Amino acid sequence: MLIKQPCGNFPKGVAILDLDGDSKNEVVVIPKKGDLWQASFDGDASKSENWSATPIKVPGAMTRMKMDNVYLVDIDGDGDQDIATTEENGGWGVIWFENPSK
Repeated sequence: MLIKQPCGNFPKGVAILDLDGDSKNEVVVIPKKGDLWQASFDGDASKSENWSATPIKVPGAMTRMKMDNVYLVDIDGDGDQDIATTEENGGWGVIWFENPSK
C-alpha cells in the first residue's frame, strides 16, 4: 500500500502514533525541507484511497533545509502526543510542535 504525499516533499523520518486520541494511528512524516505532514485514514487502513495527507504548517518551513528524525512524546504533560525534531542547518536546535487536540 502507498500513502500519497504532498508534491515536492522528500521524506526523511516517520513516526506512527495516535495523535488525536481517536484510537487510530496517524503517520507523521518529516521531510528534507518544507512542512511536516501527517497522514490519517477513514475506513479500512489497508486501502490507499482511505488515507489523506495534511501539512503541519510551521513558520519559515521553506528556509529549514534539513530536519532530522521525528519523535512523538507528551512534552508538556497535557496528555497528548507532541512532535519533537531537530534541524542541523541554521541553528534552530530542538523544534517542538505542540499538539492542539487537547
